[in-house]
Amino acid sequence: MANRSFASGLTPRYNDFLFAQIGEEASGVQLSLLSALARTNVDPWEEATRLAAMPRGIAEKRLASMLDLIPGRNWKSSEGEAIAARLVRLLPQRVETSPTVRARAGAQRPAYWLVWLGFAIAVSLLSPHH
Repeated sequence: MANRSFASGLTPRYNDFLFAQIGEEASGVQLSLLSALARTNVDPWEEATRLAAMPRGIAEKRLASMLDLIPGRNWKSSEGEAIAARLVRLLPQRVETSPTVRARAGAQRPAYWLVWLGFAIAVSLLSPHH
């Protein structure tokens, strides 16, 4: 795992996901998701970023379909779905805000600027004119 220290400097938030073991190769060597994605000519960090941005169910389905494309895999499609579900749980959690929270935040912006505008007008009116 000498390359792990180099790779982990790229995007450490995806390390648990990318370095997770997904199975054993015919030679008996453990296969990580990072190696599997690289074998299918997919940039592992870009794919991790895409999957992390998706809802969990969609990310699981996408990853399961990608796992089916790995050459030399030794698991069935149904096992691939379970592996994908386990791996997606290792992705960093997205912070989701409700529509109510977003609407409240949007409504506060004009109020913020109105307060500053009122302050500027008050300072202008109260300052002595030469």
